[in-house]
Amino acid sequence: MLDRLKKHHLGVVIEEDKIPILEKMAGRSFIFDELQGVRVLFVKDQLLGLYQEYILREGRAVKYPLGFHHVCYQVDSMEHMNQIHDFLTKKHLGFRLTFPESSGSLECGMITFYQIRNIGMVEFNILA
Repeated sequence: MLDRLKKHHLGVVIEEDKIPILEKMAGRSFIFDELQGVRVLFVKDQLLGLYQEYILREGRAVKYPLGFHHVCYQVDSMEHMNQIHDFLTKKHLGFRLTFPESSGSLECGMITFYQIRNIGMVEFNILA
């Protein structure tokens, strides 16, 4: 099911000492995502054709291990997201961690997080 969705970004948790390097590379600054209580920076990876979301290890992410954290998939609509939710819960493949809420970044719209068996944490970016 996830293999049919387009990947939007990969979330990577970093330490504060990486901020200057990443801001120089991106040509812009981290922003504070009030929803998650963390600073984030989205950088478009032209080779992969998706964003990399760098997440500072603070706020909601203070206990997250460094490195890869999650993959985010694009979902066309809330109706489609509800279908995904029903599929995951009825098949006992995963459970919702957060209800859909507006993202604190311009790169995402409404977002929701799930824990999916044998995959880990997954974010869904609901486009409409």
